Amino acid sequence: MSKPYDATTKELIERDPLAFVRVLGLPGSRADVIDADVATISAEADRVVRVREPDEYLLHIEFQASYDARMGERLLRYNTLLGYRHRLPVRSVLVLLRSEADGPAIRNTFAVSFPGEPPYVEFRYQTLRLWQSDSSLFLATPTLAPFAVLTGGSLEERAPSLLRQIESAERDAGSLTTAAFVLAGLRFTAEEIERFLRRSPQMRESSTYRLLVAEGHAEGRVSGLLEGREEGREEGREVEARALLLRVGTLRLGAPGEAELRQIEGMTLTMLEKGVEALVLGVESWDELLKREL
Repeated sequence: MSKPYDATTKELIERDPLAFVRVLGLPGSRADVIDADVATISAEADRVVRVREPDEYLLHIEFQASYDARMGERLLRYNTLLGYRHRLPVRSVLVLLRSEADGPAIRNTFAVSFPGEPPYVEFRYQTLRLWQSDSSLFLATPTLAPFAVLTGGSLEERAPSLLRQIESAERDAGSLTTAAFVLAGLRFTAEEIERFLRRSPQMRESSTYRLLVAEGHAEGRVSGLLEGREEGREEGREVEARALLLRVGTLRLGAPGEAELRQIEGMTLTMLEKGVEALVLGVESWDELLKREL
C-alpha cells in the first residue's frame, strides 16, 4: 500500500533535482528526473535523476521510513536494471527518513560470496540519515526545505527558518507547507506539529492541519477532525474541504483525471469530509476512493 510520504518525497525531488544532487555532495551541473520504472521485475525505484556535465550518470534515490534487512539487495537490483536499461553508470543513495529505518543491514555495501572465497558481487551505495543531517543543507533551497523537519533538533527550534524558506517560494508555498506536514508526521507528535502549524500564516486559520496531522499518525483519529469549528458559511467549509481533498489526494495518489475532477466537483460537504477520511485511512487510488459509499 502506498505511504503518505511516497508522493511527497518524489514531488520534492522533481521540483529541483539538481538541488538534491548538491545536498549529497555529488558532481553535476544539470539534472532531470527520468522514468524510474523497472517493470521487468514489477518493481519501481523511488526516483531516478539523470545528471549531466561533466560526466553523465544516473542517480537512484531510495527513500525508506522502516527497516528492511534486504535493503542492499533491493538497491543492487534497481541499480543493475537501471544501468542495463539506460546504458549509464548508476549511483545509488539510500535516504533514511527516521532512525527506525536504520539497522545492522545498512552498511553501504552489499556482497555475495561462497564460503571461504572473496565476494563475486560487491556493491556500494551511499546512505543519508536525515536525523543526523544538518538542517541548513535543506533550508538553503526552498524546494527542499520540507526535508529539514526530519533533521536533528526539535521542530519548534527550526520552525521560523523553515517557514521563512517555504514562504519565499511564493506560489509553491502551499504545497511545500503541506509536504512539510506530511513528513513531520513520520517523527513528531500531533501536539508538536500543531504548534508548528500555528506559526504558518497560510494555515493557522485553516482546518487543513488537523487532517495532515492525522495523515501521519495512528488510525482512529479521524472522527471529529472536520467538525466545522472554523467560522464561516457552509459554502466556505465546502470549498475548503474540496481543496483539502484535492491537495492530500494528489500527494497520496497523484493528480486526478478530468472525470474524477468532475465527480469531486459534485460532492457535498459530507461526502468531501468522508473522502478525506478515506485518504487518511489508506485508499490506494482515486477509483477506489470515488467508488466508496461516501
